[in-house]
Amino acid sequence: DGEFVVSLTDDASVDPGTFVIADSISLKVLPEPLTLQIAASAGSTLDFAWNSLAGKLYDLESTGSLTSPGWSGHGGYTNITAVGTTTETNVPASDPARFFRVIEK
Repeated sequence: DGEFVVSLTDDASVDPGTFVIADSISLKVLPEPLTLQIAASAGSTLDFAWNSLAGKLYDLESTGSLTSPGWSGHGGYTNITAVGTTTETNVPASDPARFFRVIEK
């Protein structure tokens, strides 16, 4: 799950800069930020692709305005289960202009 425990302390009584095993600290490796790519295809759809973590759930959300955003799931594009490091889906491009985002649950 990307979480590691490291046990080190600076023991100045031995030599400044010498580390010995003592108290534990937890480090967590964070995943890459989510990057959404959108392309219009010839078949009048919008193709979405984003980096993902296998097994995680994602929602494709949209809003008609960024000045007063009311983000909500876009159609039935919620609870999308990632099966690999990239997740792809497409939606009809017939809707009025929209702003999109992807939320990891």
